[in-house]
Amino acid sequence: MMAISGIDWLPTACRPGPWQMACDEGLLLCGGADGVPRFRFYYWSEPTISLGYFQDHRNFLAAFPNLSGLTIVRRLTGGGAILHDREITYSMVIPAGHELYKSGPIAAYTLVHQAIADGLRALRIELELRPKDPNYSRVRDEPEFCFARPCPTDLIHPTGKLVGSAQRRLPEAFLQHGSIILQRRFEEHPTTAIEDLVDNVPEPKALEQLFAGEIEKKLRLPFRKREFTVEELDRAGQLVAKYAGMDWTVHRKA
Repeated sequence: MMAISGIDWLPTACRPGPWQMACDEGLLLCGGADGVPRFRFYYWSEPTISLGYFQDHRNFLAAFPNLSGLTIVRRLTGGGAILHDREITYSMVIPAGHELYKSGPIAAYTLVHQAIADGLRALRIELELRPKDPNYSRVRDEPEFCFARPCPTDLIHPTGKLVGSAQRRLPEAFLQHGSIILQRRFEEHPTTAIEDLVDNVPEPKALEQLFAGEIEKKLRLPFRKREFTVEELDRAGQLVAKYAGMDWTVHRKA
């Protein structure tokens, strides 16, 4: 097995939801094939709802009919719905050869969230890393929105949840992506935001550098900036139709 010497840091992209979800799956497949970790930040070009893998599309729209005009996509990962708007989304692919893969999902959530919390402490934002509860289990009547769900390892402020992540694990690699809320514009989305907690929010690029530096330290792998490869872009391009289509979004059929 090839030794892992660093993590590839890919360019930040602001694109529609179907492309971002296709890109995340494409990077997962590429990381599983070549054993190279990948990391990126991204933004959503329009307000978009992402449903968790197991969520019922009809139930969500029945609960929030006033959001039916937004673009809706279904993630490859589980958890509740997220209204992606003014946020930084991160995405990380870790192949099976890395210790973080072998340590299980809670370790990966904890590592990234602790890194983000350490970065935000520089802005005098103190967040609680929700501890793992051995009695925690998902129930059928839990809220539709991810940021209203009491999940272990989330980053919580007294005013609400600020960071949440989800994961998809394959035998060859796992994908973890999550939302760091910058500004809350939709009252339906039960979250807090960095803008609510500090007077002067740094520019997104400065926050990216802050978070990446903390994650890099905790992973103990150097970040290597590079462009997307032709193969990565091709993989994403091949998957866009899936994430833009009703078969996947409504019925979870690839």
